[in-house]
Amino acid sequence: MMKILELYSGAHYRLTTIEASNPKGAIVTFNHLHSDLHPSVSAQHFASPTARGLFYETGLTEYHIVSNKNDWFQHEEIFSLLEIIKNQNGTGKHITLYGSSMGAFGAVNLSYYLKGKFVAFSPQSTLDQNKPPHDPR
Repeated sequence: MMKILELYSGAHYRLTTIEASNPKGAIVTFNHLHSDLHPSVSAQHFASPTARGLFYETGLTEYHIVSNKNDWFQHEEIFSLLEIIKNQNGTGKHITLYGSSMGAFGAVNLSYYLKGKFVAFSPQSTLDQNKPPHDPR
């Protein structure tokens, strides 16, 4: 049975987990860009977790990081969540970071901190406002 636990809820991010019964490792997911989570608008809600419930039955403990703004996981608060994941996952267990779009940027950018591998679908690869011109960041 899938049991979702909230490990952290802060001003910018929320971290939930679904623990595998006999964990072999972990997967960390990051939400993608949402049109209603503009960085300059006051946060009203957190995004939905990416791929929730798809991995725990395969022996991977799931950690889901969701944001309440499209900030590309750049606020320093993210390191509090990563520390929780490091402490919960323990040493010697593999960890994979997973996301698409903004979430893929988070997975690639933060994989070094967790010493993990990443799966990134269509990553946003720049924070420069001049590239692409349609992005108001």
